[in-house]
Amino acid sequence: IGIATPESIAVELQVELSKTKEQLQSEIAQRCSLELALIKTENELERRVQEATADLVKTNKLLQRKICDRIATEAQLLQTTCELQELFEAFPDIYFRLNNDGTIISCQAREASNLYLPLEEFLGKRMQDVLPPDVAKEFEQAILQVQQTDSLVAIEYSLPILDGGEKTFEARLLRLIQHQIIVIVRNITERKQAQEALQKAKNELEIRVKERTCELRNTNDRLRQ
Repeated sequence: IGIATPESIAVELQVELSKTKEQLQSEIAQRCSLELALIKTENELERRVQEATADLVKTNKLLQRKICDRIATEAQLLQTTCELQELFEAFPDIYFRLNNDGTIISCQAREASNLYLPLEEFLGKRMQDVLPPDVAKEFEQAILQVQQTDSLVAIEYSLPILDGGEKTFEARLLRLIQHQIIVIVRNITERKQAQEALQKAKNELEIRVKERTCELRNTNDRLRQ
């Protein structure tokens, strides 16, 4: 008839206690499972962090090595550039660097007296446009020949120079990388003068030999008579 007795209350409490116990056991199992998953995740994260750290350390060492190599390369390049600059400053010849169309990119000359024009008037202009027509034509043909043959081309020409008079030069043209042309111009005036003097002496000697031979022939004819 629904009357609560100590026994019925005890039974109900036992049932509720069993349910609560089961819920607690389920929650504990879930919590343990979550803690295990968390520990596993933490271990996995720790492993990944260690691997990433090792990779970063390795990459950092590699970058440091590359930076050291680059610094050493730049230092060596700077030293080489300084040496080349010193070499060009001591270079007795005139140095031109041209584009494919003959435009002068840079110029180096130890003695300005060997230049046809002041140095600043060469830069940014075509070699064919700053030289006399006959010499400009020779340079134009030489530049074209260098582009076609990709080999050394040499020409000789004479120019009036800044300090007056006329000098004879030899220009050697050679193709560089990046579609550029290097031109080394050497003053050969003294050599040409020596060659001309030698040729003149040779011609005079030949004339004198012919004259002497003629005299000997005449003398021989007279002796025979």
